[in-house]
Amino acid sequence: MEKLTQKITRLLYISFLLAVVACTSDYKQQAFAQAPPTALNGKHLGTPSEYKNLKIYLIEGEGTLNNKRYLTLDQALESKKAIVIETGNVNELSIDNLSGDYIFIHSGDMVKGGQQDRTIGNDILIEPNAKKVKLPSFCVEHNRWSKRGNENVKEFSSSKNMLPSKKLKIASRYQNNQQEVWNKVEEEQEKYKNELSKKANKNVDVKSAQSSTSLQLALENDSLLKSKNEYLNHLKGILQNNTQAIGMAVYINNELSEINIYNNHALFRDLSAKLLDAAILEAISEGEKDSVHSPAEEQMKHMLSVTEHADTSYTNEINKATRITTVANKTKQVLLFETEDQKEHKCLHYNYLKTDDKTFIANKNQNMRPLPGNRMRTR
Repeated sequence: MEKLTQKITRLLYISFLLAVVACTSDYKQQAFAQAPPTALNGKHLGTPSEYKNLKIYLIEGEGTLNNKRYLTLDQALESKKAIVIETGNVNELSIDNLSGDYIFIHSGDMVKGGQQDRTIGNDILIEPNAKKVKLPSFCVEHNRWSKRGNENVKEFSSSKNMLPSKKLKIASRYQNNQQEVWNKVEEEQEKYKNELSKKANKNVDVKSAQSSTSLQLALENDSLLKSKNEYLNHLKGILQNNTQAIGMAVYINNELSEINIYNNHALFRDLSAKLLDAAILEAISEGEKDSVHSPAEEQMKHMLSVTEHADTSYTNEINKATRITTVANKTKQVLLFETEDQKEHKCLHYNYLKTDDKTFIANKNQNMRPLPGNRMRTR
């Protein structure tokens, strides 16, 4: 009975930590700390699924934007409801929404083709029937600026992958640094090579002969896909028949790496396979390591308390439909990105990332500032 009571107490405590407050235009540091039990809305952690060095917790609960339909970028491209076009600018693409639905472009979404493979740095909502919407982007392929094989040099054919490591996500989303993105792409390719070669007991290079610097083509390497499928065979069941899931927490080698929470069940369901793929690829690149870390719930508490005594927070108006608040806490070494659907005045996506001192040092050295015309709040 005592053990059961302790377990229930712990689950209630974790649930309290997972309370998600609605975004507003005026960011409030105390919102998480003061959230009463009535703000829980039933959010809690599901049973974890684990394979080798990767552990996944689904986050379950009610979404506040369930009545709205969002197409993912992959869905929109596959169904010909969107066109992503080259502009001649390395760090900017353009999108036409040919549908009557909103398109949700996820931070880290990669698009294949064009003159170079790209990734989109931030979450962006594209309004129905909107044309020529600018998409700030980063190259995840170096040197190529021409047609590749049978691909369309002016458009992008698909978006099957997200950036597969938190270091890449931080380089594009927080540091906003193209050179650092290229550096991290090369680093990931080398880590895949080392881990796969160790496993196969022979040299395995994931770089493609067609374009050796392409991260997308590296992710399509047969040996890497085989290794990824080993994880998928053990973990894919976590995503099946779970209608209450709204997010995912990822632990690699027993360390909490990232949390994503969405206020729309259907959107999480449509993104979940892509999110799981990215988590698996990061686990492969990190390899299995002996590690002793604090309990999972303690790490969760630490990450979700990012707003307590945060060093900096600022809000960017991405477009008329999208507002993003970034919170940086150097002491806790955590970043939080809150994406607001401005038409609904509610948060759609919460993204928590574990980071390190180097992230903040690089940011300081680059003298980073919010985009012009946006409000910044520094504590």
